[in-house]
Amino acid sequence: MLPTHLEKIIFHNVLKNKELLDVVRGEFFDSPNYDKLYELSKKFINKYGQTPTLKQMYEIVKAKAPEIKLDFLKEFYNIDMDSYDEQWLKENVESWIEYKNLDKSVENLVTYLKTTKIDTGNIKDVVEKAKDIIVTQNNLDFGFDAGLDFFDPESHIQPTWDTFSTGFPYLDTVLGGGWATKSLYVISGMMKVGKCCTADTKIKIRNKKTKEVKEITIGDLFLLIKSQLS
Repeated sequence: MLPTHLEKIIFHNVLKNKELLDVVRGEFFDSPNYDKLYELSKKFINKYGQTPTLKQMYEIVKAKAPEIKLDFLKEFYNIDMDSYDEQWLKENVESWIEYKNLDKSVENLVTYLKTTKIDTGNIKDVVEKAKDIIVTQNNLDFGFDAGLDFFDPESHIQPTWDTFSTGFPYLDTVLGGGWATKSLYVISGMMKVGKCCTADTKIKIRNKKTKEVKEITIGDLFLLIKSQLS
């Protein structure tokens, strides 16, 4: 168990690095209320794309976790992350994540073995499942270099916090959450397979300068992009 001040540093560093949000779980933290605070912060970041301020978090906990008091939040937010070396933070946070993943995978393994009825007919399956629990949960890659290998589908997985629905549940599942922002999609296939159906999907776009929100189809959006590039 880490001292509270070290968990506090790790907590804030994770919130600053969105790619770590899907790797770290609230249950990783041992300090009181940190688990609840982390899950609430994570939901806020996934929705709004930024870390909640002290005032925003106070309003959230009043409704969702009233046991967390303002004095606790003030102390929690009282930290200067710029005073810590980036390399030191990276090494320590990644080591902590690896340890916590290992700890939880061992816990899950013990629970699985204790609650699974084992006999001569399923023992091989149980062994394989046990191995999978340890291997899968500890298969971490902090490179976050999605897209480097064009021919590897796993390399193109987009973080779900940066996507929006295509309007088609199947496509949302295939794309890992929907369209990813700042990405260009090319839909290809044989004639008459239904490529054009997505062109009628309506999305909302916002003009950053005027703040005007306009509803537009995917087809019209691609035509608009094409006209801007030509």
